[in-house]
Amino acid sequence: MSHKKVKVFCGECQNCCKFFTFVGKELSAAEIKYYFNFERKIADILMQKKQDKYLVGKNCHRYKSNGCEIYENDNLPFVCAFYPYFITEGNSGLYNICADYNCKTFKQKGFSFNYEEMDEVIADYKDSLNIFNYEDLVRSGYKLKIIRRN
Repeated sequence: MSHKKVKVFCGECQNCCKFFTFVGKELSAAEIKYYFNFERKIADILMQKKQDKYLVGKNCHRYKSNGCEIYENDNLPFVCAFYPYFITEGNSGLYNICADYNCKTFKQKGFSFNYEEMDEVIADYKDSLNIFNYEDLVRSGYKLKIIRRN
């Protein structure tokens, strides 16, 4: 059974597949966890492994000239399925849903938010959500705006 996805993916700008300021760096699993909040399993899917480090390329190494090679399969990490949205840590154990204003398709659609679709994707991935630190994402090049607090 395939996981649900936010229906905005187009693959034109590839911002959903970029790691912005970390391009060209080799990071340990602990650094990947710190900067991206990815578990090793997700890093193994998205990044090229080089001995005991992960090489951060311009894009996820799963992105090829004809698009993402895993977008339509069951191994798609939550962070990919939920883009252009991110879940960030909120106050008092709550969380925020943020939108990445780097997404050109999202801009062209007038930044309309389908909260029902977001809730369905979150429920589908309830056991493997990625919750990020807002400041870390902004520092990494994402242009975030909080659109909902839960």
